[in-house]
Amino acid sequence: MPNLSLNVSTDKYQSGTTTSTCPKCQHNGEMERWTKTKSYRFFGIPLPLNRSNESLKCTACGKSHKV
Repeated sequence: MPNLSLNVSTDKYQSGTTTSTCPKCQHNGEMERWTKTKSYRFFGIPLPLNRSNESLKCTACGKSHKV
């Protein structure tokens, strides 16, 4: 029997590095690029409502900020 509810799943993964300046600690150097993706299913069928957000994480202070 299929699942009769709306399912939301979230995946977060590191998608590379970049060189940038951290807005919190002003460190100018390598930052980790993270991608968070939400996907939706209704009655077990994937819906075309996927959302992706990117953020950068400073390697010096560990703080994250949205791109």
